[in-house]
Amino acid sequence: MLTAASDAGAMTMDLAQRFFEPVSELIRQGQEIGLFRPDLVAEDTPRLVLMLVGTLPSFENGDEGWQRYLTLLMDMLDGSGVHSELPEAVAVRAHNLRD
Repeated sequence: MLTAASDAGAMTMDLAQRFFEPVSELIRQGQEIGLFRPDLVAEDTPRLVLMLVGTLPSFENGDEGWQRYLTLLMDMLDGSGVHSELPEAVAVRAHNLRD
């Protein structure tokens, strides 16, 4: 959904905010049970989401290469030192680098 909105030029901060609030709540709940780093704050959420959304234009439609970056981000948020096996990297969709 984020890719479609971004491609259509319809992605606005108001629309993006709809994603930030639920993600912030998930992070807060995860902190309560020790799943996420205790030093994360609400202001981190938009930037974390935007980091992931920023990778989307570099993939072909239907490509699941974004999962690698979600895994990296989740490991970073964990802070336990235990790292997940990464999904395979895929080639960057070069023609979108100029957009």
